[in-house]
Amino acid sequence: LYWKTLLPPGRDYTVFAHLYDGSDVIWGQKDSPPVNGTYPTSQWRARESIVDRYDIVVKSETATGNYYLVIGVYDPVTMLRLPTTGESERLLSENRIFLTTVRVGK
Repeated sequence: LYWKTLLPPGRDYTVFAHLYDGSDVIWGQKDSPPVNGTYPTSQWRARESIVDRYDIVVKSETATGNYYLVIGVYDPVTMLRLPTTGESERLLSENRIFLTTVRVGK
């Protein structure tokens, strides 16, 4: 992921990357503070670009097929997701953003 700040977030948030099927069941996920926990959002500066990699382990019982990779950000204290805004078809309900379709094979 590539993040670009407009203003410093001012507090620590956690990023989630989830792999969903068509029934909204999660088959793989990684929830972590950015940069594997080494660069919390409370330390981000205005107009900064951050590279943030997520390796997602897919459950062994996952069937072959197409899955949806989505991301979002939440407050780890309240567990509330930050709102997603804009007019993109990538914005999904429940404050998450669709990134791409992933093919899982055996």
